[in-house]
Amino acid sequence: MRNKWFPARVANYVPVLQLKQLKAQDVDMARDATFGVKVALEEIEDDVEAAPKPKQHYVRPIELELLSAERSMELIDTFVPPTIDFARQLIEQEKTDAKRYGASAAADILNAAMSASKPKPLENAIYGSVSTADIVATIKSALAHNDEAARVILSESDVNFVTGHEEGDTSKVKQLGTFKVEIRVPGAGQPLTRQVRVRAKE
Repeated sequence: MRNKWFPARVANYVPVLQLKQLKAQDVDMARDATFGVKVALEEIEDDVEAAPKPKQHYVRPIELELLSAERSMELIDTFVPPTIDFARQLIEQEKTDAKRYGASAAADILNAAMSASKPKPLENAIYGSVSTADIVATIKSALAHNDEAARVILSESDVNFVTGHEEGDTSKVKQLGTFKVEIRVPGAGQPLTRQVRVRAKE
């Protein structure tokens, strides 16, 4: 306000008389921490050309004071919506080959043995995966819009899948669907629960 909006005449300070009137009318003037927060959070795609950003001459000073685990969890809870969306390419299921006439019985047996040895992909399998690294990067992009929330330190080990993951590996899912993840900053009590929705890329 002081450095940008007021000098540029974008906004003005509320006069004393008008401020008294607002207080007399019990107008809520508290800061809305959820202003500008997206209802649905989606992964930022690298191949989409971003709008040109203006040159920033201001360099943020190094901040040595770290946020507490409780405050970090509060900020994540405020700025990260209940569902995080990801888009991935669906693996198309292989169609069974039509019966070939003229092939020998030995060739048919060999083909059947080879197809049985190949592991079949899941019905909703995707190319690659959605990992905890993808989730952390998306959460950090949501926190970056607030000066205090941008100071939250979150790593891949602080996020794990509760549902949809392969046995023994809670760091990723490899299929379409909606899955449950837990987010817990080191030192915090109860973890936060969010849904990760993996949909087919159009």
